[in-house]
Amino acid sequence: MTSLSTLKGAIGEADAIVYYTQLGYTVSIPFATTEYDLVIERDGQFQRVQCKYTSKVRGYSYVVDFSIRRNNGTRRLRNTGFDILYCLCPDGSRYIVPADSIAPGREKRLLAKYLVLPALPKNTEALVSRCRRCNKSYEGPFAVCDKCRERVAEHQRQYRALKREQAQLPGETP
Repeated sequence: MTSLSTLKGAIGEADAIVYYTQLGYTVSIPFATTEYDLVIERDGQFQRVQCKYTSKVRGYSYVVDFSIRRNNGTRRLRNTGFDILYCLCPDGSRYIVPADSIAPGREKRLLAKYLVLPALPKNTEALVSRCRRCNKSYEGPFAVCDKCRERVAEHQRQYRALKREQAQLPGETP
């Protein structure tokens, strides 16, 4: 019997294969067990993709767990074994995070700037969509317009600064 986390991982991989294929990439699956799940290639440029599925939420953001569970136990994923982290969430949203922007640690918060829209065929000239936050039309590959992305990023910076301040304050005793 297959575990639920294995099935979720397979769903994430299948979604990544469809996504990159629709964008015109050649997608390859490694034969042996590696730290990446897929290799994508376009115009002679190869990139290793680690696929994840996450439903974990902290605050306003999805969080991806950086441990891999295999038959021989659990180990932490290193960001040197892949070039792109592809995350699928239960609501269908996708996050594509460059590996060099991932800090070491057990979990990674998925920021709005890495959220992408569903793939369109590679022949599509301009992508006009509606922002998920303000519902205005805009042109671009992300799920939210640039103005809303900036607002979300600013909110996240303020939230992190507040948390740092709270951590530095000495505990009050009654």
